[in-house]
Amino acid sequence: MARFRFPSGSVCRVSMLANGLEVLALLDTGADYVCLPRQTLRLAGAQPVSGRHVAVAPVGQSRVITRVQVYRLDSVEALGCAATNVEAIPLELPERGGYDGLLGVSFLRHFHLEADYGAGWVELIPTAAA
Repeated sequence: MARFRFPSGSVCRVSMLANGLEVLALLDTGADYVCLPRQTLRLAGAQPVSGRHVAVAPVGQSRVITRVQVYRLDSVEALGCAATNVEAIPLELPERGGYDGLLGVSFLRHFHLEADYGAGWVELIPTAAA
């Protein structure tokens, strides 16, 4: 467990390893899944989960619903913590965001999360099941 600091009142951008591939991600407790561009999922060697699709609204297009394949990453590491068999979905993010992916609940659920966005810190604490 380590306290990760980021600019107070800002979004929390973190370095994430997806199957060993480094990605700059936005910590997003509102994202159900780790979200990465299709090309990044391919480069990381993510495997499709047979028969698993979910409905998503692409960024900035809340009225457009698309069904996407769910993928499995063997390992995801971020904020000094690691989890295995993490589900991820393809999502193209705007380039102007300054990040390549979203670190969502499919990773975060393996940990206890504490954060103070006003003070600019976040901690992940491993749980027994992680």
